[in-house]
Amino acid sequence: MRRDIKRGWIGVAILLAVLAAIAAAIVLTVYFLGDRPFELAENSMPEGGVLELTTLTDGSLELTWPTGENTDFYLIEIFPEGSDQPIFSAVAETERSCILPALDGARYTLRVQSGKRYELWGQKDLVRFGDRALEVTGVFTPPAPAAVEWQVNSTRRTVDVLISMEENETCRVALTMDGAEAPADRELTVGQTTYAYGPGGDLPLLEHGKEYHIHCAVRRVSAGLIFQGPMVDSSVFTREDLLGTKLAVTCQDLENNRYLVTWNETKGEKYVVQMRMVGEEDWRTVAEVPREGERQYVTGYLPQNTSYEFQVLAMGGQTMPGSEYAAEPGYTQAVTGFSPVGSTVWPVQDLKVYDTPERDNVIGTAPQATAYCVLDREQGLFRVRYGGGYGYIDSDYCLINLPEFLGDLCQYDIVNSYSALYMVHEYAIPQVTDTVINGYEHVKLADGSFLVPLLYPAAQKLEQAARLAQREGYILKIYDAYRPRKATNAIYDLTGEVYGDPLPEKSFTGETPEGVTAGMTYRALMTDGRYDLSDFLAANGSTHNLGIAMDLTLVSLETGEELKMQTRMHDLSWYSELQQNSQSAGLLAILMDAAGFGDLRSEWWHFQDNDARADLGLSNFMYEGVTAECWMYDSEGWKYRQTDGTYLTSQTATINGEEYTFDDNGYAINAAASGS
Repeated sequence: MRRDIKRGWIGVAILLAVLAAIAAAIVLTVYFLGDRPFELAENSMPEGGVLELTTLTDGSLELTWPTGENTDFYLIEIFPEGSDQPIFSAVAETERSCILPALDGARYTLRVQSGKRYELWGQKDLVRFGDRALEVTGVFTPPAPAAVEWQVNSTRRTVDVLISMEENETCRVALTMDGAEAPADRELTVGQTTYAYGPGGDLPLLEHGKEYHIHCAVRRVSAGLIFQGPMVDSSVFTREDLLGTKLAVTCQDLENNRYLVTWNETKGEKYVVQMRMVGEEDWRTVAEVPREGERQYVTGYLPQNTSYEFQVLAMGGQTMPGSEYAAEPGYTQAVTGFSPVGSTVWPVQDLKVYDTPERDNVIGTAPQATAYCVLDREQGLFRVRYGGGYGYIDSDYCLINLPEFLGDLCQYDIVNSYSALYMVHEYAIPQVTDTVINGYEHVKLADGSFLVPLLYPAAQKLEQAARLAQREGYILKIYDAYRPRKATNAIYDLTGEVYGDPLPEKSFTGETPEGVTAGMTYRALMTDGRYDLSDFLAANGSTHNLGIAMDLTLVSLETGEELKMQTRMHDLSWYSELQQNSQSAGLLAILMDAAGFGDLRSEWWHFQDNDARADLGLSNFMYEGVTAECWMYDSEGWKYRQTDGTYLTSQTATINGEEYTFDDNGYAINAAASGS
């Protein structure tokens, strides 16, 4: 029986232990499932967090705040001072901003609390508010708009925006621009900011008529609150306000004596481009460019070796005080070089005419000695007017007119065209001396200038000689260049007729040179027994007939006088031989030799381009003389030049079977004769 009782007590003990375990489990369950969710819902606003108020255009306020910790939502409330009943209450879920009504001038408390939702014993949407709220009290009157000024520095291409701010204020600045994206807003702690404009800057340059607007909002900073006033359109400026008042003009060489004049943009409604030759008094207006136009001017083909001035004027718009200009005028200069463009050329033989500079197709033949105006030079070819269109001919086989090609780099006096100097040591040669030589009838033009043809490769070499001479203080003076074969023949034949005759009683100058004796013949005075007629005059073609020879002397740049040589020009006698060279003739020989020209032992004045003769295989001695008659082109259009160098004006004329009408300035107004 005792054993049964003992077993009963053991069962009871076991039951009590089970019940205790169940009770402990219940207690633990209640603890973790009861009070713990509330603890997990703990949340707060960040310590030291700051509220921000922004005044909107309708007077309402936008409130923003920092992110709360472990937060599901935010409660926003406004309390009048001394009251615990809010006049405004709102809940913001995920966003951290809220629109508040405009407030009057009374004092209010503005509070933002964080909240967290949780569940307990099946109850949902239980809320625990944070232990730390963000709260400010005061009179919520927006800061007054700031005074804004701006200054442009056109040199640095910047706009300085100046803002008046109090000590406890910052500023938010933004720009808006018609038709363009605005730069990002800027937060300023000092009352100045700078915007760069133009390429690579903060501000693109808008079209004229568009506006830049500076928007500014003052931000008052106090404990726990940043209060921004309304964003006010504080100031306006335009593209022209950003532009400077100083023109900078540049000049770029486009080759062939064409120039590109460009300038910077400045204030003003238009730009006036003017030019003149250095030394001229008056400016000539060549272009007017509207302010929206491309700021450049391309000249036509300008004369060789000439100095030009260009100026650009900015007119209209915001003119400078006391001035008719919107900006200070800008200047630049250019000195033209030596280009064949615009020069007259004559083929020394019949030349193929190609349709392109690549010589793709032959479209015709340019006859020997026919005059053409050079429109361009590409790949060793001259572009010329040919027939009803244009073509290309080999430049190496063309004579070029030196006064047009080299300008005043040399002087010219082609005496054979009006009063030939050919004599035998001061004694006239009948029918030669003081006459117009056969073939030179059209060389002197109506304006007193001359045609001075020389083969293009030799003319390029002559430029070097002329520059060498200038560096030494001299200028080359050319008395003869291309000489037609008919002229060479005439001079030789006429001189040969008197070769054995006695000299006249009196010399051409009226004085008897030293060494002349009674009964002396032309031959004796000319040759001294050591030379022959052919040493001075060609019987079977001359290098002059090939266009590669010149007769020339030196002129002092200081005095303007020719240097004294051992004889006069074209003295056909042994007195002219190189062995007799004076110091001046020796200097001439040195200069020409340095440029690559060869000489002739019997004539101190004669120099020729032997390299061109050998390289080109020249052997065709041209017979006829040249004329100026041809179409000529400049930047204004086409003109037709006559044999005497004058132009057809104010008339209609038939040229090569085609009818053309010319205006008062000589330009053809027909479409068929315009442009190049």
